[in-house]
Amino acid sequence: MNSPNCDFHGEAPASNPKDIPRGVAKAAMEWLLMLHEASGPQKAAVAQRCIAWRRAAPEHEAAWNCIETFQQRLQHLDGETLRGVLDQPSSRRSVIKLGLGFAVSGMAGWIGLTQTPLRRMTADLHADVGRSRSVILEDGTRLALNSGSALDVDFADGRRHVILREGEALFHAPAGALPLQVTTRVGSIQTEQAHFSARLFDNFCRVSVFEGAVDVQPLFLPAPIRLTPGQQADMYVEHMGPILAASHEAIAWINGMIVASNMRLDAFLQELARYRHGHLSCDASVADLRVSGTYPLHDTDKILAALEHSLPVSVRSSTRYWVTVIAS
Repeated sequence: MNSPNCDFHGEAPASNPKDIPRGVAKAAMEWLLMLHEASGPQKAAVAQRCIAWRRAAPEHEAAWNCIETFQQRLQHLDGETLRGVLDQPSSRRSVIKLGLGFAVSGMAGWIGLTQTPLRRMTADLHADVGRSRSVILEDGTRLALNSGSALDVDFADGRRHVILREGEALFHAPAGALPLQVTTRVGSIQTEQAHFSARLFDNFCRVSVFEGAVDVQPLFLPAPIRLTPGQQADMYVEHMGPILAASHEAIAWINGMIVASNMRLDAFLQELARYRHGHLSCDASVADLRVSGTYPLHDTDKILAALEHSLPVSVRSSTRYWVTVIAS
């Protein structure tokens, strides 16, 4: 793995990486992706823009220095070797213990390892960005993972336990000798038998029930809340959000579709960004435009092109990894 050429070596501020805003951390990762993607004259232009971004604020340079440190820890592994190691279930935790940059500390922990491809690749089950995946667990639970999702399965000693680490999963759990428990970073979900989905956001998990019933237990709430068919609620660490109506449109991804009904453009693009690599956003001047329709997810570029025909917007692409929708 070769380091990108972005030769500005300004003095890094004495800052703890954990103090750097998550948005700045993600932007640094996006610059890294753009530099890897660029080639020829385009690479030099992207490198100059990267330098300008780094010079714009002290935390930008601090973020980049952390990125470079992380890169150096992986340079002795080529991409194919790294992928081969991580694809072996027996090797995943060994790789972490060897300290090859994947431990939840330093740069990896700071950028939120639970949201990176590296984190997905070390999970028992994961779905790549832009793809979904369906499996049947050993207890007969039918499980579908949405784009960019990851989970671990712990059925040792008769347990029915799943740990949702990232993204979204749709469960169809049959009755068993023991309840199925789904654990997340904000709390847990338990059911005897149900068809339900769980989607992780930054600080909450959205639980939607379509059949059966589930008990939702935030980490610091003394008693669980029961959700029944047609109900949906957001689980936070200390409380539950209001109980609302669950929508089957939200799980249209299992059929390879995304459905919008009078949705704000910025919210629609945020959803669409789940199914493609890189950065996707819109200018504030067009954020409140409304989007309605059903769109196939197999080609997100076609969805963006369709927006240009239905709305007064243009799609600006710096690279395939940095796309902005602006007023036309």
